[in-house]
Amino acid sequence: MQEYMQECMQEKLRQESKEAAKKCYRQWYAKYHPHPTVVHFPIALHYFSGFIDLLFFANPSTEYAATVFLSFFVATVMGLIALITGVFSWWINYNLVRSKLFVVKLIGAILTFLVGLVPLIQKFRNPDVAFSHGIDGWLYHGIIFITVISVTIVAYYGGKLTWRAKI
Repeated sequence: MQEYMQECMQEKLRQESKEAAKKCYRQWYAKYHPHPTVVHFPIALHYFSGFIDLLFFANPSTEYAATVFLSFFVATVMGLIALITGVFSWWINYNLVRSKLFVVKLIGAILTFLVGLVPLIQKFRNPDVAFSHGIDGWLYHGIIFITVISVTIVAYYGGKLTWRAKI
């Protein structure tokens, strides 16, 4: 019986320790706001990449191609950072509650990141992929435009969360 009580007390201490740590994380999060700080940057860069890609179609040039690639590259890398800080925020502020809102945001963010890797890999394999008229060129440009749609959906649900909308 005494051994059981000791185990229960140790478990209670572990739980209290976890809650204390989470409280510290919440205070740090409230002070520095990591997710809201980084999330808008990749969203804007995905839009920027799509816009410059339209200009590229109107006037194909190495300058437009380079601008599209570099902005898309940074958007994808920063998207991963936004995803990580978003999951952290989900844990700290919402205890990883599973709801349609969070599931859509998580799946959308993961898919945006994974799909975003495709043009990056294409560009590293073929530096002139932006000028290709084959399937690889269509895929490259198509994904850049698709990610604009996907970040819009993820951002829409982020807005619903921020403004406490019920879905």
